[in-house]
Amino acid sequence: MIYCQSLFCFILHIFASGNRWRVPGSSLNIIKLVKMEEKIIEQLNRIERYSIIAAKTMLTLDEAAMVTGLSKSWLYKRISEHEIPHYKPNGKIIYFNRSELEAWMKQNRIGTAQEAELAANTYMVNNTGANGHKKGGKRP
Repeated sequence: MIYCQSLFCFILHIFASGNRWRVPGSSLNIIKLVKMEEKIIEQLNRIERYSIIAAKTMLTLDEAAMVTGLSKSWLYKRISEHEIPHYKPNGKIIYFNRSELEAWMKQNRIGTAQEAELAANTYMVNNTGANGHKKGGKRP
């Protein structure tokens, strides 16, 4: 018997052999199983990669691009213009501190229309003009 690294290989061996376990039309089923196993392995690798990145505090350029959703070329441009905080410990490889990168992404927040209206109303209520009267209202 051939030794395999996975249970799937063992099942594949059983279906491929000429014993009583053979099922009619099983070659199509085997192809489907192989494709399904490839997809599962690919997804598990992706999950593992994302889990490792989530645990890291220092990110490479590729990881920073993945975390931010920005392209590497866009990040390179911002790095060259000194707009993104980054590190080059050996002068070549670029690293990002996750918390600094997230803080950079959160800058220049655009408020909602409701927040702007609340701020305007608060300003009108709390501030007075040069003559001591509140702005925007009738004089007493």
